[in-house]
Amino acid sequence: MKTYEAVIDAKIMTLMQFARKAGKMVNGRDACIRAIKRRKVYLVMLATDYSEKRAKQVIGSIHSHNLPVHVIKRYKMKELSNALGFPVSGVYGIVEKGFSDRIFEYDQASKQVEENCQ
Repeated sequence: MKTYEAVIDAKIMTLMQFARKAGKMVNGRDACIRAIKRRKVYLVMLATDYSEKRAKQVIGSIHSHNLPVHVIKRYKMKELSNALGFPVSGVYGIVEKGFSDRIFEYDQASKQVEENCQ
């Protein structure tokens, strides 16, 4: 039997795969920063093992453009690249509001369950 966390992870990964196939995802720090500057990104997914220095650059770009972008830190770089079929990268941007809202909802639900279990 799958745990609730595993179900949420599967749903988030599935939504990210749909976004990728629909062309609604950018990957890599430079591509994400370009999309942020164009005000196209709604959610940024950072890998847990992504460089803190590079993550700060991406987050700094979001703050400098005053964008309401959700930032989620989840999964390892290799897990993300294997699931999405991209070269290994630690940052992905979702450029479609529907996908980003749903992924963020699942992430928040996962955090609430974690808090309730503690």
